[in-house]
Amino acid sequence: MLHIIPRSEWGAVAPTKIIEVGWDRRIGFVTHYSGALKTQTVRSIQYYCMVVKGHSDIDYNFIVDVDGHIYEGRGWNHVGSHCLNYNMATLGVCMIGQEGDETPAAKRAIRALYDEANRRAEKTLKNYCHRDLRDTTCPGDALCAWVKAGMPVVGGDPTAPNWTEKAVNVLPTIKRGSTDKVRVKIIQGILNARGFGVTVDGEFGRNTEYATKRLQERFGAEA
Repeated sequence: MLHIIPRSEWGAVAPTKIIEVGWDRRIGFVTHYSGALKTQTVRSIQYYCMVVKGHSDIDYNFIVDVDGHIYEGRGWNHVGSHCLNYNMATLGVCMIGQEGDETPAAKRAIRALYDEANRRAEKTLKNYCHRDLRDTTCPGDALCAWVKAGMPVVGGDPTAPNWTEKAVNVLPTIKRGSTDKVRVKIIQGILNARGFGVTVDGEFGRNTEYATKRLQERFGAEA
């Protein structure tokens, strides 16, 4: 059973406004990160959203931490403020942390929320990274690559390929010298996740090219 820490337990302030939305309007699920220290509290995120940004509540429908705890934000049926122009149509889930803080526990929590959202909606919601819908780096290269690979989690089907293998087999067809920095960073994030240690800078240079070919060879993807 999915355990969600209610607002009353993390000391949430009451929202100044609530807008409800039905599942018939929901079409997607958006993964974010807070872009701050992983020790940040949910209450501090709400404070920033309400006091600094002037919003009616914490922006996200749910928040997860690196230990895999799930916190209730605006909840299932309230419109969030996590992605301009997509708040009515999508649920927003935020991992507390930044690039490199993602953990198997956090991923399992995000995936559990996604599965529960699909169950409640009685349909499959489209998976988005925040950067798919807005000009932002959120939720980081590695976490976004995991989302793009279908949100696989440790402890799933042991016969299924791991998320990196899936991601490698759908690498965008770009080559050394590419100026598509977003795609290059996704590739570099995948390479780092497999221990190649390339710099995530959006520059498809010699080191990225070499590492990409080695990883493609490892998993049998076409070069």
